[in-house]
Amino acid sequence: MHYFFVDAETDGLYGEAIAIAAIVVNQEGVEVDVFCGKIQGLTHETIKDEWTKENVLPLLGDDLTEFENGEMLLEAFWHFWIKYQQDALCIADVQYPVEAGIFRKCVEKSTKERIFLGPFPLLDLSTLLYVKGIDPLADRQILSGLKDTRRHHPLDDVRISAEIWRKYNG
Repeated sequence: MHYFFVDAETDGLYGEAIAIAAIVVNQEGVEVDVFCGKIQGLTHETIKDEWTKENVLPLLGDDLTEFENGEMLLEAFWHFWIKYQQDALCIADVQYPVEAGIFRKCVEKSTKERIFLGPFPLLDLSTLLYVKGIDPLADRQILSGLKDTRRHHPLDDVRISAEIWRKYNG
């Protein structure tokens, strides 16, 4: 079995996916596969949401594969998920509305074929923290101990989530 950690950045909480990252970790905690992508040509003019412009856009550097548009980004992410769907527990941090919405959009692209292929269950890191008696909105960098990370960068965020899961899921 594997753990599939996912984080996405969207143009506003309910907007289009602009960047998605996922890592697959084995039971020993070793990262075995990575997906990280963003829409090419993102600028202050192409992003509608002010919070996203200020807090996400400046962090989306060259370490994410560029996709021509949001549809291509979602499709590439979906194919990455399908490689592990049978053998992985999917985990996101505060998974609604962003990551849950990403999976829903992926399924809706071909509902007949994909209706039962989304993550079930989609586990939530913030719920694990709450059950462990930790504030579910506590600073993730502090909890993880990973200090050299960028907030709201999807690849850093999934690695932070994986480290927190490893530390507190015991």
